[in-house]
Amino acid sequence: MLWSKSIGAGGIGGGEWLFTTSNTAIADAPYTTIFAVDALGIDLTPAFDFFRFENSGTKMYVSDRTTDRIYQYSLSTAYDAMSFSYDSKFRYVGGNTGLDNGFVMSSDGSKLWITDNFTEEVDYYTLSTNFDISTATYVTTSTVVAAQDTTGRSCAVSSDGNTLWVSGGADNQIMEFAFGTSFDMSTLSFTQESAWGASDDYFITNSDGTKSWSWGNNDTFNHDTYSTGWDVSTRTTGTSATLSDMGISTTVADETSGLQWNSDGTAAWVAAYSGTIGGALYLLKVDYATTAYDISDLTWSPPASWTSLSESGRWAMKFNNNGSKMFVLRDTGSQAVVTEFPLSTAYDVTSAGTPVNSSNLTETTTARSFCFNAAGTKMFISAASRYIYEYDLSSPFDVSSISYSGNSLDVGFALVRLCFQMNSAGTEIYYNDGNDGIGVIDLTTANTFSGGYTVNSAYTGMVHTGQMYSPQFSPDGLRFVAWEHGSINSTLNSWILSTPFDASTAGSKTDKSFTDHTDGVLNPDEISIAQINRNGTKGILRLDNVGFYTNFTLSE
Repeated sequence: MLWSKSIGAGGIGGGEWLFTTSNTAIADAPYTTIFAVDALGIDLTPAFDFFRFENSGTKMYVSDRTTDRIYQYSLSTAYDAMSFSYDSKFRYVGGNTGLDNGFVMSSDGSKLWITDNFTEEVDYYTLSTNFDISTATYVTTSTVVAAQDTTGRSCAVSSDGNTLWVSGGADNQIMEFAFGTSFDMSTLSFTQESAWGASDDYFITNSDGTKSWSWGNNDTFNHDTYSTGWDVSTRTTGTSATLSDMGISTTVADETSGLQWNSDGTAAWVAAYSGTIGGALYLLKVDYATTAYDISDLTWSPPASWTSLSESGRWAMKFNNNGSKMFVLRDTGSQAVVTEFPLSTAYDVTSAGTPVNSSNLTETTTARSFCFNAAGTKMFISAASRYIYEYDLSSPFDVSSISYSGNSLDVGFALVRLCFQMNSAGTEIYYNDGNDGIGVIDLTTANTFSGGYTVNSAYTGMVHTGQMYSPQFSPDGLRFVAWEHGSINSTLNSWILSTPFDASTAGSKTDKSFTDHTDGVLNPDEISIAQINRNGTKGILRLDNVGFYTNFTLSE
């Protein structure tokens, strides 16, 4: 199965999308970004129940059944959940609503409906400031829904305010109600219902009521169509897709918890968790436009000119979450320096602006690699010695705000020197031992060494020639890439892992050689550092001996 687009007016975030059968394998459209919901900065796991993007995709709302609150976030990149920042705004609805189920906001952000777990009715709120959840005021509760089903789950309201849909968990029906007067809850009356999947509890719709996507406490999303918008009697059962179809391993998640589309349907964000092993709740981006981290799709055209940046870095490169910043690490001999470049076009080095340098990182000499935590509030820099140093950033991904935390990790032997990545939960740091070994450092307390740590031995079974440069896991941990300096070409290598972030489960290696525009091949020491974006579709590399940068593409 694939998700494919059928452009129409409005829709979920402006586009209308469906599951369709395709001769292209789902492996061509895996999820490409993953992070733990607790990275949002509030304790939602396992109480996270529903999330929504508002129409422009610059706001995200998350409900929490434990506190009966709906939290509000801003997204610096529209429809990119990874670009979140907490607005310090929420609405407590527990005085009026049992928040265990779905909610929906009007397209103009002035109205809010919540399916009430206490009364099994639908509660109605108005927002005095559009899209500002903290200004929501309770107005009234419907009186006709519970008579049809005693476990209402989700709701949707037509844009003209004439129709309300509610999903029922007891009878597994999608129920339709008519407003006698637009948006007037006191004028609601039941009109009809339609049965759907026995396990479907929650749903979302497109704007004209011709499509819905539903899910329950299992691993499957279902898609239905309606020949007449907002008329459940015209429903036709459509296709479905499981988490496995999306490339999501059961070791990561096996139960669905939410779904939202981006504006053009090239990607969906899925909320999922592991009910089997009681794991964390994740938001996962499912990208249907490219083959992420697939180096067989790598395209390389030697640039007519290279981009020269005013830095002398050579040890490591990183991006922030949305590609609007690039960071390069260098060592002066007396301290580490991280240079921050703003990118006006995401992941495009030709758009780099005026750089900003960090200062006073004197704790780290002979710096070799670094990584951020998911929120960009921590940086870890490793040295050629046996130490890794922890720094705080008072402003996320802002190197001018760096200060030493006072915490360092003495790994006990000098080979653990390249800390290149941290997982989204902040509980693991991955390292390269300076040759071909990949290992993990477990942190007792997330995002800090202060609570203790365990350095695990590196796995050295990957077939690789010489030292790995710029190693990198995909966000889900199921792909690993690293550069290799061979005797003829600089090569990008890739492995598929059967267990996330476990190098010992790597399959056979695939590789791709790079050539340049002058001598036909890149000299073995020319590509010094590189980084691929979170979606696994593009990256930037740096030539060591001349300090020039260029973009490259993994798939279009």
